[in-house]
Amino acid sequence: LLLDKTLGEGEDLIVRNGLGIDILDPGHTYWVRSNQPVTVQYGHLGTTGGLNQARDGGGFVPSRSGSSSGDLFYFFIPYNPGFSTEKELRVVCYEDLSLVTLSGWDGTAWSEIAEEVVAANDHLDFVGAYNKSFRNYDLYRFEVADDKNCVLFEANWLETGSFGTSDFASAVAPSNSENVGEYFVAYMGPPGAQFRVAGQ
Repeated sequence: LLLDKTLGEGEDLIVRNGLGIDILDPGHTYWVRSNQPVTVQYGHLGTTGGLNQARDGGGFVPSRSGSSSGDLFYFFIPYNPGFSTEKELRVVCYEDLSLVTLSGWDGTAWSEIAEEVVAANDHLDFVGAYNKSFRNYDLYRFEVADDKNCVLFEANWLETGSFGTSDFASAVAPSNSENVGEYFVAYMGPPGAQFRVAGQ
């Protein structure tokens, strides 16, 4: 047994409990068991231990239903220490006039970062390089009013500007709050250097 911890809604191991992530050994297989539904994020998650610990990745954020589409999300965007400007979040909503709220955990409570109305199939972007109130948090909560569904894609330093470094792949998120469906949202990060992309 490596860890035994009780978490409340919206709590995580790294940010709100400060437990760190360096309890796992590379190359091993681990079993996570919970008595309530939880989501598990894996990859380069560290914000300590120097550079190149948490970059070059992205993925769809699971909602409280466990699928990629939903109305309530809690998540962490990995980043290198000192490089929180590299954090990005894209939101796509399926229903028209979706009222969404993004909040960040400030150490004692959730603080509202933004509240927006999103049109059907439109998107909303949060980019750390341009939004200080977004990048200064480590843990986020995203809510959609009136049981409407949105999809969230979090990313950090996807390196889409150079051949051989676009090292990201993920399953695509469907609209029906399941993990299989007929209508999907796919997100490809914009290239850092347009001239390096064939076909643009």
